[in-house]
Amino acid sequence: MPSSSPSDGPLLTRLEQTPGRAGWGLKLELLRRWSERPEKAHAVLELLNAAVKEDSGHHEAWVALFEHLYRQGDTARAGRALEHAATTAPSSRERTLRWEQLARVLRGDPVSLAEFSDEATEVSQLSQVSFSGTPLSARRAESASESKETSQVAGERDRLCAAVEQNPLEPDAYDALSELYARAGDGARQCHMAELADALRGAGPCAPPLRRKLFPAELHGLRHPSLRHHGGELLFLAAPALLKMTSTASGTAAHVRFSLKAGPGAPAVGQAVRLAERTLGMAFEELRLSADKLPALRLRAAGGVRVEVGKEAVQRELESGQLRFEAGRALFSQKGDLLVLQHLSLKALKAAVAELAVQLDNKSTMDSLSPVVCSRLKTLFRHFPDLDLLALRQAARFSAQRAGLVVAGGIGYAAAALKKLGGTEDERRELVRFAASERCFLMRTGA
Repeated sequence: MPSSSPSDGPLLTRLEQTPGRAGWGLKLELLRRWSERPEKAHAVLELLNAAVKEDSGHHEAWVALFEHLYRQGDTARAGRALEHAATTAPSSRERTLRWEQLARVLRGDPVSLAEFSDEATEVSQLSQVSFSGTPLSARRAESASESKETSQVAGERDRLCAAVEQNPLEPDAYDALSELYARAGDGARQCHMAELADALRGAGPCAPPLRRKLFPAELHGLRHPSLRHHGGELLFLAAPALLKMTSTASGTAAHVRFSLKAGPGAPAVGQAVRLAERTLGMAFEELRLSADKLPALRLRAAGGVRVEVGKEAVQRELESGQLRFEAGRALFSQKGDLLVLQHLSLKALKAAVAELAVQLDNKSTMDSLSPVVCSRLKTLFRHFPDLDLLALRQAARFSAQRAGLVVAGGIGYAAAALKKLGGTEDERRELVRFAASERCFLMRTGA
């Protein structure tokens, strides 16, 4: 418990006797007292960090942590707290509001926390809803009949969103959402839903690719939720050591470096590669020619990390959306945890993780990992000894495909490429579900 003055003693005693959300009212009173005392800034941070650590699904605690960090000027950590506030929001309306707020924070726009609070209160009361992103405070003069009509529209949207979540491959629900957003005057979301419906029917134009670099929080959002918990953290930290433990010296001699003069399709491959690097803010380790026809671009780890370009992509110019999807997927897969999860056999990965757990004090391990990382890994191994590597492996594949979708530009490109590559039904469902999400919409629109 953070240090405090004697006057706070009775309140702190009651707080210690009332753990969890039951004590949130007491925490708010303590925060109210400390917010007017600059010397208590660190104590406030400790209190809020303890609250979200104790209950990671506590929406109000994440909102309070965001507001505190934002006031302190720590916009990077504030953005991460606001992302948690969005994912734990109690309703789809408030979730949309929080994503819009996060977009403003990431852009560096001036933000009024009082306005945030007012808007969130109105959303929670379900009296006014903005589908277009117009500040809700500007709509306080709505008549009672207009508020009732808006609430009905919001209820219809919630029903349709639930249908999409349950069956993301059904185009009729996206048609209905498109019509709903059209009535609400939200042209951007109307077009987004219409594109999804058309793509699922195999018709209609696809959206152009992004022409900007993703923000760090957006890159983090490409990771499947399963990789954002303790198992994902463990593999993210352990990846350098796991790669060193499982590296081999074979597999590189038979491959020739890729060049833009390798064949008629090579310039298109080069263009997709450059776009993926610019969008994701990463660089390909090495590009080599493959003896295989497909896929167009594939990450290989044996004998050193590299991306191999398939023969078909060199011999003739493939569809640009497919190339962008495969480039984004391969590039994002270079991240250490995704690399070990996707390119080591499950048996080899289990053996390497088990070996690392007992070798964290060895000099060879310390050469790959810092003392701080080793200390954190010991804690994670102690509290989470049994990792569901199969689920994490699937999450890594989903994450790479999300990156491919964002680089490709639209779900039509990504779905067609995934089908050509033999993607499973689960992979297709997960990809379309992400394409329909508010997170993906905000990336696409640059909101």
